[in-house]
Amino acid sequence: MKTYALPALAAVLLLAFAGTAQAKEIGSLKVCGKTGCNTLNDPEQLRAWMEDDGSTSQTLAPAQRYYTVDIGFTDGQGNTIHTSTASWLPDGALIRYEGDSSLQWWSVSAKQTALYKKIAGGIEAFTPELSKVTVKGRIASDPSSYLRLFGNFPYRAFPKAKLHLVSIKLTAATPNPWVSSTILRYDPQRRLLIRPDGYYKLPAALGKLVMTRASLSSKASSGTGGGVDSALLAGLGVGGVAAIGVLGLAKLKKMT
Repeated sequence: MKTYALPALAAVLLLAFAGTAQAKEIGSLKVCGKTGCNTLNDPEQLRAWMEDDGSTSQTLAPAQRYYTVDIGFTDGQGNTIHTSTASWLPDGALIRYEGDSSLQWWSVSAKQTALYKKIAGGIEAFTPELSKVTVKGRIASDPSSYLRLFGNFPYRAFPKAKLHLVSIKLTAATPNPWVSSTILRYDPQRRLLIRPDGYYKLPAALGKLVMTRASLSSKASSGTGGGVDSALLAGLGVGGVAAIGVLGLAKLKKMT
């Protein structure tokens, strides 16, 4: 996984609608979770959100609990002229914005985190869940455990040799930052998992569970990446997705 230093997130958001000459300041923050929403409109407290000390971005964030955030910008006279919606990972200290074509997760500053946590007080976070998973067209057990496939695994370059790929189709109970309806590819011989953000090698035990369509939260699946239960409860956070490299994508198209 690569991490890139980038301009302050607040500046990036403002540039997203720089064509609107009136865009001046943040007017509201609305945080929603499973049990409701809270909104902060106090200008004094909202100033801290703009005091960002610079952000970095990354393509990978293992599946974990999350909140949605609506950031409202005003013209300085209280009139909302733009709203950005994002998914915030309180445990991963990351946020990703809808409509961001780069599909990057951004780091969240300490002051922004404090504001989000304050607004989210008393609200239970969303937990990503899958309603159905199929491997080679057959239904797998414990579908939500397959969110583990979005965990941290060793990165691998795209192999030159021909791959024998199996389709893994994941369907979310409700769309989440990682999955709505997504198809991953897997080569059992090389244990190579092809995700939208790159190519990764699965641990042998985990690969066997995938091919037998078993639960991936099983104790037998020890190895790099951790189980989906630990990812959600301990708060690790792709379906986080970024575009596959042009060369790799071209190779993949030739095989399909």
